[in-house]
Amino acid sequence: MNLDLALPVGSIILTILLTAVGVEMANNPPTSKGAKWAYRTAFIVLGLLLIGTTYWQGKRNFDEQNRIKAEGQAQEKRLEERYEALKEQNDKMDGELNAIASFAKHPPSGLNPRQVNEAIRAMAGPGNLKERAIKLSDEIMEDPYLHGYKQRGFRGVMLEHVPTDPVKMSEWMVARSSYFRFRFRDRVNEMRDEFATLHLYDERLDQELKMEREIPSTVPTYPQTIEQISDSLKELAAQVKN
Repeated sequence: MNLDLALPVGSIILTILLTAVGVEMANNPPTSKGAKWAYRTAFIVLGLLLIGTTYWQGKRNFDEQNRIKAEGQAQEKRLEERYEALKEQNDKMDGELNAIASFAKHPPSGLNPRQVNEAIRAMAGPGNLKERAIKLSDEIMEDPYLHGYKQRGFRGVMLEHVPTDPVKMSEWMVARSSYFRFRFRDRVNEMRDEFATLHLYDERLDQELKMEREIPSTVPTYPQTIEQISDSLKELAAQVKN
């Protein structure tokens, strides 16, 4: 039984017993010296037990209140420290954003637009680049689950869900390629440039993106290439320090 429950129950029981002894003594007054001492002993023992139980219960309640108060004060202190840290971080970000905005409005005359953009990226730092790269990689690899085919099958053996008929296979590859180019290719290029401002590069990603720029639009992007681009983004993300 829970001690916090047992103590008040015990106090109630002892109180009832004391009352019962008193009622019994009133109904049957002691006539002998031994009977009188028996009643006295019962009252003393039950009274001391009741006092001890009540004290124990009160002390536990007092200690619990102090514990809750201490935890509340500690939590309040942590919240205050967290608030101050966030405030300091926010003030720092405001200062950086103001500096970037001022630079963007009045860039040095010797820089072309591309150099200005690269300088702004460098000033902004990685931000949430790591998280965005992982998210983009995952979004890219959601694509193989589209077009009615539920599993990716180009890393290892061909899976049964991927079409084996040459015509359907070609249609599926073209559909995947078009979807990747329309939705992801420009975003991958922009993110690759962001990594470059941090001097982070992936040779395989650069090769795949170079091929994407050089091949005719009628030639589809192969599933292996899409998967490699997705992997390269995560490999670059892993190099970004938290």
